[in-house]
Amino acid sequence: DTGILQIYNPACLLCDSGQSVGLGSIIGLAVTDSFVFSDELTLVLDHKILVRVSLREEDCIGPEAAVFQAVSGDIVVFN
Repeated sequence: DTGILQIYNPACLLCDSGQSVGLGSIIGLAVTDSFVFSDELTLVLDHKILVRVSLREEDCIGPEAAVFQAVSGDIVVFN
């Protein structure tokens, strides 16, 4: 599914070697895998680019950490 990912909590973009990646370089990439840990959501994109979103309570900015809204209308909320 294609859609929109909105991130509210602190996040970082990294390639698999740990180097920072610019926001413009992820536009149009697909999510190939995802992992949820107690303190972090990790999305793996094409080309092994990682989007790491903090799920720590002290980093909470809004009512949720991130939201994905698919074109189909499905919504996934990460708290």
